[in-house]
Amino acid sequence: MRHRDRIAAFAVLGLLALSAPASAADKIRVLAPTWPGFAPVFVAMDKGYFKSQGLEVDMRFEDDRSNVMAAMARGDIEVDMRTVGEHQGRPRDASTPGIIIGTIDKSVGGDGVIADGSISSVDWR
Repeated sequence: MRHRDRIAAFAVLGLLALSAPASAADKIRVLAPTWPGFAPVFVAMDKGYFKSQGLEVDMRFEDDRSNVMAAMARGDIEVDMRTVGEHQGRPRDASTPGIIIGTIDKSVGGDGVIADGSISSVDWR
């Protein structure tokens, strides 16, 4: 495993583990929007990093923000993976659950699309 992949996976592991005290029987339930930036979580799952720590991670996608907020309020999930701006911009009051415990990257709009080499350009017309 490349050093960069290892750092990313451990960073995600740390973020998820900090959301609540964990024991060997813990299951951490996560909702995230469909965004490739959360891929390190799946790398960590595939590599067995969570399992080696006695954690089961149930990672699911949900793009409807109101469904995610309701799931957090009901206690159906422990982790909501969102951009910091999206979390801060949501409707909040004193009873709104959730705090930002960390970030997984620092982006200035540099998201991209990766092709396998058979595509060399895109016609935007």
